[in-house]
Amino acid sequence: MLELKFKEWLSENEFDIRRTAIRQMNSHILDNISKELSIVKNNFAFNPKDIKFTGRFIDLISFTDIDNKDDISIDFLEIKTGNSSLNKKQKLIREAIFSKRVYFKTVQLK
Repeated sequence: MLELKFKEWLSENEFDIRRTAIRQMNSHILDNISKELSIVKNNFAFNPKDIKFTGRFIDLISFTDIDNKDDISIDFLEIKTGNSSLNKKQKLIREAIFSKRVYFKTVQLK
């Protein structure tokens, strides 16, 4: 009985549920685009060609001097504005980097 009521409710509200999900996704996408564009307009110290936007856990990874095969550095970058600060996961990532618990691994898919 309960399963049937849920299916009825879902059927009646599917359009609103999907619309809400699309709005939330669009908001997230616009926020990510805004962060990427802010890099260019704020005298960003890294070459935009060398960065990869991740938007999850941290905002960017910069492969500084990637074209110079002898002197490459990799920087993890988090964009903050105003009084915002690192969240718990970002602090854990920072600690892993400072503690040199960062590795390169290849995953071979077959």
